[in-house]
Amino acid sequence: MNRNTTLSAAVALALASGAAFAASTADISQDGNDNFADVTQIDADGSTASIDTVGDDNSATIVQDDSFFADASITQDGDNNDAAITQTVVSDYASATIDQIGGSTGNLATITQNDTWGGVEGVGSVASITQDAATDSTATIDITDAWDTTASITQTGADHLASISQSEVSDFAVASIDQAGSGNTATITQIGAFESEAVISQRGSDNVASILQQDVEGAYAAIDQSGMGNEAVIEQTDGLYSSAYITQAGSGNYGYILQQADDSTADILQTGSGSIAFITQELGGSANEAFIDQSGVADNAEILQRADANNSYAFIGQGGDDNTAFVDQSGDWQTADIDQGGDGNYADIIQVGIAGGDGNLADISQSGDDNWAEIYQEGDGNLASIDQSGDWNFAVIDQLGTGNNASISQSGLGTADAMNEAYITQIGTDHTASISQAGGSGNYASIYQAD
Repeated sequence: MNRNTTLSAAVALALASGAAFAASTADISQDGNDNFADVTQIDADGSTASIDTVGDDNSATIVQDDSFFADASITQDGDNNDAAITQTVVSDYASATIDQIGGSTGNLATITQNDTWGGVEGVGSVASITQDAATDSTATIDITDAWDTTASITQTGADHLASISQSEVSDFAVASIDQAGSGNTATITQIGAFESEAVISQRGSDNVASILQQDVEGAYAAIDQSGMGNEAVIEQTDGLYSSAYITQAGSGNYGYILQQADDSTADILQTGSGSIAFITQELGGSANEAFIDQSGVADNAEILQRADANNSYAFIGQGGDDNTAFVDQSGDWQTADIDQGGDGNYADIIQVGIAGGDGNLADISQSGDDNWAEIYQEGDGNLASIDQSGDWNFAVIDQLGTGNNASISQSGLGTADAMNEAYITQIGTDHTASISQAGGSGNYASIYQAD
């Protein structure tokens, strides 16, 4: 390797009076291949370091230690280049930027910010990596023990990998990854994230995205994917007042949201074929909202809200063929709504009350062929409704408790081998049951009420 330039800069401590920074400036520019550039600034508050290389197989490194308001930037144009920026030990309000441009291949970019000193967290740092029109490139940002930070990775091209990690007091942290192309992978991890935000946006095919936020309160997570073969996972645990969104367009999508939190919102929207969506919200399970909206063929949706799940709302909407929907809620004053359109649909709502299970609502509406709907409720004062239109429908309502209300309406034509059927079973007192069937022949309806 031809080392054209090696630069090491050290800056003296601030003046004893503390009235001013001993700010330094270091600049390196290289043109060629197999070059190495290094800048080190220690105790350099307000200092600036920059490295600019043109060529292949170059390495650029900047280290700023104990440097408030420090700024570091690396720009590389070429293939198989490595860039690394490290800002550590009370590097409050530091800025780090890496740009790898020119349609490059096989580049590696890493930014590390560790803003700790004597147990005091850092604040206000910014880290940014851009890989433009790159192929088979990797970008990583690692921020530790800092708050009110911003980390972003932007990649365009194909076969990208991106990773952001903010841990140990990541309050008010913002992390974002934006990718365009095919075969991309993006990961964001934020630990101890109060009022933090994580966003991933992908365009193209074969994308995989994952967001994990732990020990969160008021956190926001969003994934937006467009293309084929996408997979998205959001996990937010041990928190309150959090929001999680997954939006996917295309075929073969998979979505998963887990929130162990109260007063939180989870939303999955999928468009295309072969999509699967899961939402699970537990911990205390109070006042949570979960939504799944799918359109396409062979979709599958599941919502589970437990650990009392008081005052929670669950909705599943599906359009297309061969859809399956499932809602399971445990607690009082729950609302569940399933709406399906298409062929071969199945819907199931289960609400089991704890401490009575009062005031639960359940509603299923289906339109199409070969549908099957089932509602099970246990507790007091529950309401259940099933509305089906089409052929071969089958509906079941089971209620255990006092003061329940059930209604089934069916309209459509049966076949020689499959006819519409309706069943209502109520155990307790003051029940009301209603079944209405229209169309076809050989329909069967049954109501059973017992105290």
